[in-house]
Amino acid sequence: QGRRSFLERSAAAAVGESGNRGNRWYDKGLQLFVDGDGALGCCIEHSALEGIESLDMVRRILARVPVPIIDNEESVAPSLESLCWSRPQQCPAEAAALEAHAATLAERHLEWDGVGSRSLAARSISPDALLQLAVQLTYARLHGSGDGDGDGDVTVVYESVSTGHFIGGRTATGRPATPEARAFVRQPTREALLRAAASHDAMLARVSGGGGFDRHVLCLNDVAGRELLEEERHWVLSTSNIGDPALMPSYAPATRDGYGVIYNFQPEAMRVIVTADARSTRTNPDAFLTALHGAMAELRDLLPLETRRRSLVSRDA
Repeated sequence: QGRRSFLERSAAAAVGESGNRGNRWYDKGLQLFVDGDGALGCCIEHSALEGIESLDMVRRILARVPVPIIDNEESVAPSLESLCWSRPQQCPAEAAALEAHAATLAERHLEWDGVGSRSLAARSISPDALLQLAVQLTYARLHGSGDGDGDGDVTVVYESVSTGHFIGGRTATGRPATPEARAFVRQPTREALLRAAASHDAMLARVSGGGGFDRHVLCLNDVAGRELLEEERHWVLSTSNIGDPALMPSYAPATRDGYGVIYNFQPEAMRVIVTADARSTRTNPDAFLTALHGAMAELRDLLPLETRRRSLVSRDA
């Protein structure tokens, strides 16, 4: 076997290697471990722990590492001693059931060099806005609006937004499927892209500042005793921007007919994980990732570098 990529090792971190997925404590909120090839990882049970705080803890651990972490193909992990456990008689059957359940998650990875936060900033657009619009364009081209009519419209999109600057703040719900995003998906021009990106950035700022409404609706659901806005909360696309280049968590899609899209921008590269339910007859993570790669290149090429370069030259002068 060749050297595994960063994303391949990240995928193995969550549930362990295929055939040994019981090698995790799923009833624990947070686990830290060292994989067989020396990779340091963690497994988080999200219902008990907030992702942002958990990842911040990992950042603090990495900040205390006295030497740089080097992804070196020549490095050799120290020999590990297996721990032998006495297990109840029912464990093999339960392990087989766990393996079958884990196999329902389809996960695909993309690592794209040359497209990162620095190169996109040179095009005067936020990386998050560009990726979110590319995700919506990809879904519309593959699946239509999500209701089977194939009209190329947008669908319901969730994006996690931090409210950590408030005391006790956790996350709020961002809704990237704005009217401007819909106009762009229907007619992907440069002008429509810039308007949709500005609208996206304004939406994130509003939600991060406490202007989101989904948490309020959640409380109203409890008071009313029924689900309000049920269709608008069927998260066909569940997305998250992971801001630390050393971390790349993953999660399953929120619905059986949808996708999970986890992404991370580095200065000169980007990483994307797409997840889907392998039992779904509607979703196709391979086709989605291929189309997303093409959509990102298409959107990037709509924004030439010349305007940004001229502004830099005039400012330096």
